[in-house]
Amino acid sequence: MAPAFHLEFLDAAWAALAALPPGVAAYSIAVVFAGYVVLGISGFGSALTIVPLLALQWPLTTVVPLVLLLDVPSALLLARLNLRHVAWPELRVLVPGMLLGAAIATQLAQWMAHAWALALLGIYVLTVAVRGWAGMAAPRAKSGRMAPVFGLAAGVVECLFGMAGPLIVAWLGRRLPDPAALRAR
Repeated sequence: MAPAFHLEFLDAAWAALAALPPGVAAYSIAVVFAGYVVLGISGFGSALTIVPLLALQWPLTTVVPLVLLLDVPSALLLARLNLRHVAWPELRVLVPGMLLGAAIATQLAQWMAHAWALALLGIYVLTVAVRGWAGMAAPRAKSGRMAPVFGLAAGVVECLFGMAGPLIVAWLGRRLPDPAALRAR
């Protein structure tokens, strides 16, 4: 038997979806589906796809927790499938900064309802896209001195926008000797 919380949560989610105009509900379902198709193909990018597109219809303060709630099970599944490929030394140096960044982001979250937050999200997404299309590769970093900065930025971006993947990939791209290690398996 499923716990009562689980059933209440599902009932509340279906009620919220049913309360939306049919076009918004269909759009939202299609966006989430497309985001997870991207995740299935590339191994990351679901939030980078979902958050900006859902933020066109829903408040960012609703979208980010929703996407994080959806991404946790998918990230755990991908981690389980790829556990032997995890770069544990890199994770150890990034996590302290990420935890600090998450703590800072909880204090910044109160300002996320403002229009500038959406503008900041747009600039972030466009920067990631342009750098990817232009093939702008970062120089290799031999030391881990920037790990706290990348970790801090990743923690803040993940908690505010739900999409720190590009920052983590940028860090790993600088640190790992084999770029193929970043590809989805």
